[in-house]
Amino acid sequence: MPHLSVPAAHHTKPTGFRAALEALNFFMADMQAGIGPFLGIFLLAHQWKSGAIGTVMTLGGVAGVLVTIPAGALIDQTKRKKLYVIIPGVCTVLASAVILLSQNFWIVGLSQVATAIAGAAIVPAVMAITLGLVKQKGFNRQNGRNQAWNHAGNMVGAGLSGYLGMVYGMHAIFYLSAAFGVISIILVSTIPASAIDDR
Repeated sequence: MPHLSVPAAHHTKPTGFRAALEALNFFMADMQAGIGPFLGIFLLAHQWKSGAIGTVMTLGGVAGVLVTIPAGALIDQTKRKKLYVIIPGVCTVLASAVILLSQNFWIVGLSQVATAIAGAAIVPAVMAITLGLVKQKGFNRQNGRNQAWNHAGNMVGAGLSGYLGMVYGMHAIFYLSAAFGVISIILVSTIPASAIDDR
């Protein structure tokens, strides 16, 4: 019987990338929450009225709800799952930059819509990457570890945001959010696409 060669992609050991996956869950927590909790205070300090603040935040919330189901369906089908973590990371960095540069109503509103859409995509994307790495058999255990790291990231991100905001001012919170976005992009880039079983 002739020897059958195994495709190179099957030699990849996905378990070796669990540390990067768990670190990604830690840093993406701040991307999911974004600067939303602090945005209202920041805009109040720039003479915004409460009605306008509520409107831009609602725009983001509605956009996030509307795209959640189609984003999940798209990520299920795509073979470029890492892209749907990278795009939210880029959106987080850009949203932080544009709000610091301009407090125009429509610019702030569009940044909130973009970050909400990105935030809706990142969760199913990371779930899909997790399933592709550890398969169905290892999914429950790995997802539990992911969530533990994600909650830890939420606590650390909130604590750092509060501390940096008090010591250096509100602008520091935007820089922190952008930094977490950049780190998330780097981490997901270290996971080779060949290690993710798209089926």
